Amino acid sequence: MKAARLAAIATYLLCAAALGFRNPGLYYDEAIFFNAAVQVVNSGQEPTFAHDPWSWVTIAGRRWPVMVLPYIGPIRSYLATIPFALFGPNYYTARILTALLGAFGIWGFSVLIRDQIDPRTAAIVSFIPAIHPAYLTQTVHDHGGVVEWMVPFGLLSIAAARYLRAPSMVSAFLLGASMGFGVWSRANFSWLVGSALLAAAIVLGREAFPRLRQLAALVAGGIVGGAPLLWYEIQSRGATFEFLRSMADSKPLYDLAGYRLHMLSQTLLSDAEHREIWNGPPLPMWQAVLFSTVVATALYICLRSRIKSGRFAALTFLLLAACMFSSQLNLREHHLISLVPIGALVVVIAAQEICRRWRNAVYVTGAIAILYLFAAIQWNLTAATQLRATGGVRWWSSAIDQVADYLERNCQDKKIKILDWGLSNNLFVLSNARIPPAEIFWGATVERSGSGKLWKDEISPGDVYVLHAPTLVQNPEAAEGFRRALAASTLRIRRTPLLQKTGAGYAEVVEILR
Repeated sequence: MKAARLAAIATYLLCAAALGFRNPGLYYDEAIFFNAAVQVVNSGQEPTFAHDPWSWVTIAGRRWPVMVLPYIGPIRSYLATIPFALFGPNYYTARILTALLGAFGIWGFSVLIRDQIDPRTAAIVSFIPAIHPAYLTQTVHDHGGVVEWMVPFGLLSIAAARYLRAPSMVSAFLLGASMGFGVWSRANFSWLVGSALLAAAIVLGREAFPRLRQLAALVAGGIVGGAPLLWYEIQSRGATFEFLRSMADSKPLYDLAGYRLHMLSQTLLSDAEHREIWNGPPLPMWQAVLFSTVVATALYICLRSRIKSGRFAALTFLLLAACMFSSQLNLREHHLISLVPIGALVVVIAAQEICRRWRNAVYVTGAIAILYLFAAIQWNLTAATQLRATGGVRWWSSAIDQVADYLERNCQDKKIKILDWGLSNNLFVLSNARIPPAEIFWGATVERSGSGKLWKDEISPGDVYVLHAPTLVQNPEAAEGFRRALAASTLRIRRTPLLQKTGAGYAEVVEILR
């Protein structure tokens, strides 16, 4: 059955390759996770892009990242450093890496299932996320830190399998270290850790509690694994908590829970967040209803079952979902991807249970499996076709490559100022740090730029300004203030519009001539 699990990983990687690494364009948030790698490869000095003073530390005379965002660690940047140094920071090195990390998450989970249930179940569960459209797209074109969750998820699964196979102080320490590492990698990974521990306590009772010495080793491992995050919190006086508070959604929890339930019903097959990349159609209602019903039924069966692994998986799924649904944070579909592998395990255990009880149930489960297979293949093929046809749309457009190419060819040694969100991190990565743009839209008004200057004083001969096409503007105050000041001036300018592959506007480069 190890060959079957390897076949599942190979299937996932083949689907990722078919989906394509070249399109869509590099998204602003996707580039955030690679900024530090580009900086480390090109310079040991202070980063030129925006960062807080505690997110980098000096070791051996070089600057190294501790966090890429106040709640996400730089795991992807460290893993990308060698590939970027060898092959450059391009689409293939970036997205092949994220695909491999997505595959690692599947493999690590399969190790735990193999040990605690059986190899056949592990193989079947592995194939579900391997072809799952939402899991596939969110781990290949990952702009939401999904692999920052799946890598520690895989490590935690392997460490848990080792501990349960042979409990010892060493295995307890490694289990704790994987937990701490996971929370450093992504702060809300603590939701999974807490959900799994509570589910284990409910299902296993006293059996879930380790011996005192092993508990001490587990805590020590957690401190070591999460040490970078602890250092960051101490130095920044709780910047992670402050940032998360600032990201709170003001809508009533009832409204948020209903919206998240709708998002989950789509994420169980093909999420809306990634269909937006290529203007994909809505998910058919029958698919959302069918697969939501399958998961809900499987949860009920597992909770009523005497099989401990089924009850544990179902409780972990429900507790993790409860953490997400009750959170005031601004959650999107990429957060819900973490439920997909656990949901796959719940469904497989439930299917095996009802097939043991009712012989004819094998036809029903087989029909559902075939429907899932065909629906997944259809969405994956459609996504691959449309990504090649459109090159990505709006902020995902491959037109970002044209912007980077134009700036490198025509604007070397000029100060490049960015007037809108979505045009800075990706330019820095795609140019391999040759374009270090300055973002002057944060906090900008119609009267003043983000640097605090009046727009008429901000605009200088020789400078280059980059902003989105009017239909894509995210920070209208900056664009409006810039255009007004430019119209009132007597400066000579050169405008260069850049279009998406679909023909729609993407960005404009405005050069102030000397």
